[in-house]
Amino acid sequence: MDTFVYYVVIFYFYSFIGWAQEVIQSIFKFKKFINRGFLIGPICPVYGFGSVMITFFLKKYIDQPFFVFLTAIFICCTLEYFTSYVLEKLFKARWWDYSHMKFNINGRICLECGLGFGIGAMAILYVVNPYIIDPIFAHTDIKVLTYVTYVILTVQAIDTVVSFSFISKLKNISNSIKSDNTEVITREVKSMLEASTRPYRRILESFPDMQINNRLSIIKTHLEEQRKKYMRYIEKNKIKYKLAKRKAKKDRKRI
Repeated sequence: MDTFVYYVVIFYFYSFIGWAQEVIQSIFKFKKFINRGFLIGPICPVYGFGSVMITFFLKKYIDQPFFVFLTAIFICCTLEYFTSYVLEKLFKARWWDYSHMKFNINGRICLECGLGFGIGAMAILYVVNPYIIDPIFAHTDIKVLTYVTYVILTVQAIDTVVSFSFISKLKNISNSIKSDNTEVITREVKSMLEASTRPYRRILESFPDMQINNRLSIIKTHLEEQRKKYMRYIEKNKIKYKLAKRKAKKDRKRI
C-alpha cells in the first residue's frame, strides 16, 4: 500500500506541475490564462504517467546519468506518441502537431520536446524526488496520505468521466459535417465550439492547433494511402521489368 500511495503522490504532483507549466507557457504565448489539458481539473495526466514510469524504471540507474537521460527521452517520447495515436483514434482528432518542428516523427513527437523530457527526468530523479517528494512522504502519516489519495482518485474519476463526455461529442459534431476535407471539418467544428458553452470553448482554447476528422475524411485518407501503396507497387514492378528486360537483352547478345 505504501508503494501504491507513493506512486499516486508522484503521479498527481507531476501532473499538476505539468499543467502549471502548460498554463504558464500559454500565458506568455496568448497573454491570457488557459486551462490546458483534456481534464477540467488542474492536471495533465501524461506528465504524471511519464514521471511514474521514469521513477519506477530509472531510479535504480541513478548513478548512470547519461543512461537515465537517453532512456527517459525514449520512454517519454514513446508515451507521447502512443497517447497522440490513441486519442486520435478515439476522438478522430489530432490534438497536437509538431510537423512544423525539425526532427519530428509523424508530427506526434519531436527532438526538441524529447530533449526537454530528458532534462525534466534529470530534475525529477536528482532534485525533486530526493529533496521534495521523498521527505514529504517520509514525514507524513501514511494513513493521512492514503485517505487523501482515495479522495483525489474519486474526484479524478468524476472529472475524467465528465471531461471525456464533452470531448466525445466532438466525434458526433465532426460526423455531422458533410465533407471529407480535414481543413474544412476542423474549421467548421472550431466555429461550432466558439459559439457553444464554456466547456467546449475551453477545449478549443486548450488545443488551438488540433485537426479534426470524420468518417468521410478517414475513408478518404485510407483510400489515398492505398492508392499510394498501389502506385509504389506499380513503380517497383516497372523497375523490375526494365531490369529483367535489360538482362534478357544482354543475354541474347552473348548468345
